[in-house]
Amino acid sequence: MDLIIASIPVLITFAEFYCLKVLNALFNLCKINKRRQEQAAENGIIPHLMNFIMSDSPLKSHALPLLCDMAHASRNSREQLRAHGGLDVYLSLLDDVVWSVTALDSIAVCLAHDNDNHKVEQALLKKDAVQKLVKFFQCCPEQQFVHILEPFLKIITYELFSSFYSFIHYQLLSLTHEWQSIGQLNCEKMNYE
Repeated sequence: MDLIIASIPVLITFAEFYCLKVLNALFNLCKINKRRQEQAAENGIIPHLMNFIMSDSPLKSHALPLLCDMAHASRNSREQLRAHGGLDVYLSLLDDVVWSVTALDSIAVCLAHDNDNHKVEQALLKKDAVQKLVKFFQCCPEQQFVHILEPFLKIITYELFSSFYSFIHYQLLSLTHEWQSIGQLNCEKMNYE
């Protein structure tokens, strides 16, 4: 626990080499322990991770797994993400071929655990967020398509996202590639929920 708290200031003051070591240590400490992820979030790791990601730092690939895992950690971690604009980072990652599916899953988790204030819901209903989600669905590479269906299903079956339903239902039914049966199966799931 003390190691996590002591590691975060190193990200501010030391050279890239040391930051890489700290990020690797934090990743190893936090990967299997949600309580440690929550401690890291409470002690201010999220803005630093976002800085590495948004500035296209060489440390981006080490910061991304930590930031995406934060959505799965706890309510407090998700609140810290929301407070620091983590949802916007997740939405921007939809353009990244490598991280888009992970980011979509993190968005779905944040929405599923949205508290009574519905702040995640409100953020995702903004025009630019809706456009990013729709664009991502329309332009998703074929090899990733099967992986986005479950997180998308979680998002569009959420109460206020039913407007996505007809669009995505149409898109899935019009598939002409080998994922058609998987898409239709998910359409059937949507009809039952």
